[in-house]
Amino acid sequence: MCKTQCGGVTVFKGETGASGAAGTDGVGIESTVDNGDGTFTITYTDATTFTTSDLTGPQGPAGTIPGGGDLNYVAKWTPDGTSLGNSLIQDNNTSLGVNSIPLVNHLFHVKSNTDTFGVSCNSTSTSGSTALFGYATGVTSNSNFGVSGTAGGSSSQNYGVKGSANNVSTGQNVGGFFGASSGVTNYSVKLQDGTETLIGGGFLRDMGGGNANWTNITSADTTGYTGSYLNGSGQTVTVVNGLITSVV
Repeated sequence: MCKTQCGGVTVFKGETGASGAAGTDGVGIESTVDNGDGTFTITYTDATTFTTSDLTGPQGPAGTIPGGGDLNYVAKWTPDGTSLGNSLIQDNNTSLGVNSIPLVNHLFHVKSNTDTFGVSCNSTSTSGSTALFGYATGVTSNSNFGVSGTAGGSSSQNYGVKGSANNVSTGQNVGGFFGASSGVTNYSVKLQDGTETLIGGGFLRDMGGGNANWTNITSADTTGYTGSYLNGSGQTVTVVNGLITSVV
């Protein structure tokens, strides 16, 4: 025990006693769950829970976006990036149209009103690439077309499908490649321009400028030719003055 003078008063202070036993742990928050309706459920460390009242605040005023648009048009920022307007794309929940209304039975339709390409594809892989690939499959009594092209209008030239290959190549440049297999009857190409016949037997004749159509072969087409060529079976066909003299 010690004695201390404090303001003329004598204070006696005893020795510090031993520490008491540890108290029980307090209760804390174990987890909080958002119930999605403005309320929250709090789970405490003693396994008890508490659900709050709806804490949703008042709704703020509706925001506004400058500009507008028309039904089914996909919007874009125009003209200065701050106002909404119509893009070239239309979507009617069934199909898409670019620079055109969506067409029935066309999932995607592109229309060009100028001397430009409706769709331009470019692939630059160094290991072989395909810029545009068409694939159609299905069990149907109708036809499946991987790529279908139609050209019409009052133009000097209309091309349903046009292909060209003109880059420097160490192998072959092929403007168009067509193959057919696994069918009961297979045709690599089917060419119809009104000069074909139902019974067949015609030949494609060079009409100049790379143009050709179906015609019946005549003696004028073969007279005077002398040379040889490989037929479809890999045999050498020799022709002398328009007449086949051997096939070996």
